[in-house]
Amino acid sequence: MRWGLSLLLYLPFLAPVVCHYLAPPPGMEPTGFIQPDLPYYMSNAREHFDEGFGIFYSLPFSPFAESPRIYFQPQSLLLGAIHFATGLDPGVLFLLFGLLSGVAFIRLALAVFETAFGLDSPGKWLTAITMVWGGGLLCLAGAVRAIVTGDLNDLFFYDPAYGLWFLNLGRNLIYPHESYYHAVFFAVLLLVARGRWAWAVAAAAWLSASHPFTGLQLLCVLIAWAGLERLWIGNRELPRWWLPSLVGLLIVHLAAYRLLLPALSFEHRVIEDYWIRFVQDWTYEIEHFLPGYALVGIAAGWQLRSPGVAAATLSRPFARLALVIALVSFALANNEFAFRPNVQPLHFTRGYVWMGLFLLGAPAVIGLTDRLWQWRGLLGKAAVAAGCGLWWADNAVFLTAFHLLPNTAEHELYVPAGFHELAQFLSEPEQAGCLVLLPDDPTEPFNTVAYLLTTYTPLRVWHSHPYNTPFIKRRMAEIESLFSGNEFLDAWSLRPVLVVMPAGRLPPPVVVTLGGHQVFSNAMPSGSLRRAPGGFTVFRLDRPVE
Repeated sequence: MRWGLSLLLYLPFLAPVVCHYLAPPPGMEPTGFIQPDLPYYMSNAREHFDEGFGIFYSLPFSPFAESPRIYFQPQSLLLGAIHFATGLDPGVLFLLFGLLSGVAFIRLALAVFETAFGLDSPGKWLTAITMVWGGGLLCLAGAVRAIVTGDLNDLFFYDPAYGLWFLNLGRNLIYPHESYYHAVFFAVLLLVARGRWAWAVAAAAWLSASHPFTGLQLLCVLIAWAGLERLWIGNRELPRWWLPSLVGLLIVHLAAYRLLLPALSFEHRVIEDYWIRFVQDWTYEIEHFLPGYALVGIAAGWQLRSPGVAAATLSRPFARLALVIALVSFALANNEFAFRPNVQPLHFTRGYVWMGLFLLGAPAVIGLTDRLWQWRGLLGKAAVAAGCGLWWADNAVFLTAFHLLPNTAEHELYVPAGFHELAQFLSEPEQAGCLVLLPDDPTEPFNTVAYLLTTYTPLRVWHSHPYNTPFIKRRMAEIESLFSGNEFLDAWSLRPVLVVMPAGRLPPPVVVTLGGHQVFSNAMPSGSLRRAPGGFTVFRLDRPVE
């Protein structure tokens, strides 16, 4: 029953993906990636196998095959192995990973809730469901603003990045990788709640290896809570070795991500520097978190409304853990007051502050719901339904509007007709080791085709991911010099080059002069009945520059 319920609770969060497949723009094909960051994870995954198997992988957005293999995440290795063994479309594989991770995330969340509060009343069941579907007042506040301004995009005005930083817990389910991180996070909470201390440390180490931000966040939460329990409360249920083990994990985590990776790779240092200089405003303000955390804040505040009630609430270790989750996550998410904002504080939101406050305030929600359920028959149940509607409105509006509003729909990644045929050709053994050059599209902020070629093929592209390609601005300038100025870099002569041209465009004359010849074309003439106009032509250049 619990697994079936978990699947049912997950299904609404597939709405953006379903709309993505059902309503692509004319002449475009869906990829399954509803946000530009998502292909990145499959690019990493296949890098374990694209140039020979390795436990560690190199930066897939580096144009150089010599890029050092220094990165590792267990989920990337798993996804890469499945892709290598099955050949599944990267978008489909990532969605399947999201389905399994999402259902596991919900099932583990329900298990944590049941361990802490039980599931033996209507109020407890509805509160557990609200933990997955609940939100805040962001969309209601946005709706008021949208009515005043007449702009529907203002529905998400108070939600950072149009809702894509996920201030509530359940919304993370639309991203496969976030579903996975949250599943492991809840697994650790469940192990802690059940006193499985060694397994909890092992699962924390797993999450540390899986993601720098979430791993750091979990370790900070556990260390703060363990320190509180052992050193202040005097809780002897925690083994003596547990807190030192977590501190050791944190030291290893920081050393790996902050010292070892920059020391091992010049390209990694270049990318970090780029993040510091150009991607440093990822913060949120009171206008975001006040409506975002309003409902859970009221519930948590009720549990702490007086010294006596607060003492009774915080007499339970789990309640203290929930409070620590909220406080530590909020501090990390607002760390621009203490650190340079290149730490990208918004990475520490992802529903964790909301989750801590919700778990702290859950007894108040359960009590009120049970009382209303038994109050005056249908009138009480109608009040419960209205309360659930208020809690669930944020995610209901978000999931409904995601594909409809320009500011959210523009994040979805579609490819021109013929892209998948192009990717299949570029993946053939004859093209192994080639470098891909293609013109930049100024209308595509994420250089969609260049970027997705790193996800759908084993080849390296001179310019691809806008934030993770070393020296991206220089690379784009060099591409512009080739396609507008007919300048061919000496660096491109070191290996075979494939110049990919969109339909209707000729290659730079220098490519033909140096011996480039057409090796592929699926470009269709305008008005073709066989496929929407589009496609690509590929020219191969084997001869080094004289």
